[in-house]
Amino acid sequence: MPSPYTAGRGQVQPIVAIAFGLIAVVGLATAVLASRPASPSVPTMPSTPPSSAPTPAPTTAPTQAPTPQPSAAPGAGGSLSVDLENATGHKVSILVHDETGNVAGAVSGKPGDGMSVRWHDVVVKNLDDHSIAITWAALPGDDVTDLGIASIGGAYHLTLVQRGPMPYSDAMGEDRVLVLTFDAPVAAKNVSIEILDRTVD
Repeated sequence: MPSPYTAGRGQVQPIVAIAFGLIAVVGLATAVLASRPASPSVPTMPSTPPSSAPTPAPTTAPTQAPTPQPSAAPGAGGSLSVDLENATGHKVSILVHDETGNVAGAVSGKPGDGMSVRWHDVVVKNLDDHSIAITWAALPGDDVTDLGIASIGGAYHLTLVQRGPMPYSDAMGEDRVLVLTFDAPVAAKNVSIEILDRTVD
């Protein structure tokens, strides 16, 4: 009986055939792999993201210090000049001398067209709890009037010195109005005023 590893003429031994078959399969697989396009490489992401430069914190612009406003009050022992409105358009002012330190402000009031009070008479009225308006008569013309404010027995006493008419004259005058504001309540009935004249020719 012939050996299983021998073959007659024109036949291939089985082991050789298997070997040739394996070589053919390997070659075919190699050819297929070689003919495939290479797969694109995936870019590798960096493990640590690039650090961005820190954003500087916004700086606060320097603010300009507010300019102090001038005080409207003369203060204790001080004086305050106030321009007074008048019907004839003259240059009239009053110097307020506060000896009490309680005057918080002084401004001109609005006078009428003529003379609403008699010479040396004064009308005092409250505008609010802290403010009074005083009205008196004066000669038309440029003038600087002085007003002293003192406290006597818990009440305010005002002394007004201005240019006045000759005694027994019938000169016509015009109103002057001054508004005084105090840092505490004030009652018009507790304010007394004395008017002194600097006589003129």
